[in-house]
Amino acid sequence: MSQWLFDLGNSRFKGASLQADGRVGDVTAWPHGGEAFDAGDIARLPSGDVAWLASVASPELRERVLQALSGRFRRVVVARTQARCAGVEIAYARPERFGVDRFLALLGAG
Repeated sequence: MSQWLFDLGNSRFKGASLQADGRVGDVTAWPHGGEAFDAGDIARLPSGDVAWLASVASPELRERVLQALSGRFRRVVVARTQARCAGVEIAYARPERFGVDRFLALLGAG
């Protein structure tokens, strides 16, 4: 099964393959200028079975990237901040306001 990890930030979109042994492959990064994600960017995307996406970008850009990934992967999974997960507790009144990038970093550090 081909799986890819993607991180859509405010200025770059990063991706790496997830190897069968759990290791992460080489990271590729595409600058996107904050709001742009054009046909050339889409053409450079890999394809596969599952795409895992973490995003702190605007909802509009996230939606464009989700549409692009949906056209290239059988399944797309979006990571979301949770109030509690794997021993990590987010004390924000609205945990979803805690950036998913920071949430995933906390999980990875644990």
